[in-house]
Amino acid sequence: MSQTRFSFRKCSPQKRENLDQRLSEIYHNLKNRFKVFGTFQNVLTKSSGYSSADVKDEQEPEEFAKRQLIEPLFDALGYEIVSETVLSSPGGKKKPDYTIRPINQDNPIFYVEAESFNTDLYGEGQGLWQVKNWLLSRASKTDYGIATDGFQWVLLKFDTASAQSKEFFKVDLKPIFLRILNPGIFVSQEEVEKIEEDFLKLEKEYVSLFLDSYLERIEEEKEEISRRFYNDYVRNVFGYDEKGNTVKGTCLLSKIITPSGIISSEANLFSVVFMNRLIFIKLLEEKGIVPKNLLRKLLERYKLSPTPGTFYETYLKLLFYEVFNKSKNSRISNVRTNPLYSQIPYLNGGLFREVVNKERNYNIENEGVDLVLENLLEKNIALAWSLVSIQTYSVTFLKRQLTSFQGLEQISRRCKVHTILQTMWWSS
Repeated sequence: MSQTRFSFRKCSPQKRENLDQRLSEIYHNLKNRFKVFGTFQNVLTKSSGYSSADVKDEQEPEEFAKRQLIEPLFDALGYEIVSETVLSSPGGKKKPDYTIRPINQDNPIFYVEAESFNTDLYGEGQGLWQVKNWLLSRASKTDYGIATDGFQWVLLKFDTASAQSKEFFKVDLKPIFLRILNPGIFVSQEEVEKIEEDFLKLEKEYVSLFLDSYLERIEEEKEEISRRFYNDYVRNVFGYDEKGNTVKGTCLLSKIITPSGIISSEANLFSVVFMNRLIFIKLLEEKGIVPKNLLRKLLERYKLSPTPGTFYETYLKLLFYEVFNKSKNSRISNVRTNPLYSQIPYLNGGLFREVVNKERNYNIENEGVDLVLENLLEKNIALAWSLVSIQTYSVTFLKRQLTSFQGLEQISRRCKVHTILQTMWWSS
């Protein structure tokens, strides 16, 4: 993950000087606690492992990292260790390695998972995996966690909308120790100063301001993502620009073939329900719950076959009503025996049940389906996924925007559970 940038006032030169001095002391203490200097050197320069036999106190590697590097850095940042909380995890009730907060402050609280030097924090069962479990626990007292091996510090925040923890800040102190090891070779002084500035964002005097600035930046990003995805959605589905003017060219709504006796508001509702389903499937693809590029593969298969019907009639109806809407044992025989469909679970969410009048009698021309798959979903799936991750849309926002377009008022009143945002939220 690239380092996230925030507008943030610089720390005082005195604090950076104090940290610089403290890191130098920690470096020399670490060096002196290894039995052989070459082992210590390899830990820094080659990211090598080490064992209890390599250190004078014969501490286990994780314990050594905690006592000799991680805890001294807590102290340098002005944190205190508070009573550890027992939390639920997949392996049963356990405690985080640390629960910390700034001295003489109630907040913020961080759960910390500590690992030995040079541990892959992203590995299964390692630092980040553990922190995510702590934050997911219902007993959690905080939304913030840290995974660290003493050198790397990775911060995560739990997002209640998606029920997932997101990495949002990372700093690596190892270049500073490399410069102390050999000032003339490894790292410039400017780089060291930048790393120290970043690390001091976690210092007790600055951390609350830093977290507030992060949340403010996220809100700005929400607005931007919301605007971009929404504008593309309305243009491609309904044929309006961001000012509510009709745009030239094709839109999904113009390519929907309605049954007889259907009024325009019902066709509008069908188009929204159809898009909800496509977006939901794309998000399932991204999550690996259904085969990767499922919709793309079905479209390619359709184009290679001599089938006279539309793609919607031939493949999507089957996918909606006979696959997603039914348990595996209830599916028709040609679906049960198809290896592509056999990998698709029954989600029992109601999204693929019929909710529109005469829904099964609708059809969509191929040009309309191509339009939303190519121009909206393939192009903007990353934006759509971000919406899920940070709960960008709200139902209120969507209703306010949709009702600004003449003829779409019925959608706002009738979509209910089947709005885009509720679909995205549920999928997460």
